[in-house]
Amino acid sequence: MRSWQKYKVRPKIAVAAARVLREQHTQLEPLLVIARERQAAYALAKVHRARTAAADAHRLAAAAQDEFGRFEVCEQRAAEVLGLL
Repeated sequence: MRSWQKYKVRPKIAVAAARVLREQHTQLEPLLVIARERQAAYALAKVHRARTAAADAHRLAAAAQDEFGRFEVCEQRAAEVLGLL
């Protein structure tokens, strides 16, 4: 027989610990919901920033393409010249 078995201490502690954990979980659940919502909000903000950056990049690329088109030089020749620079 183990020493704790003759006193039956550990099973009582386990039951008490389980009860405390259940109570804490019940008390913490609203805070966990708020934390999840806050993390979701930060993730959504990242999505919005990425979409804005993509839209900005698309506008810059379109403007650069328009500028290149004004010179009326074919892309192959411009690439050759760029290689020489």
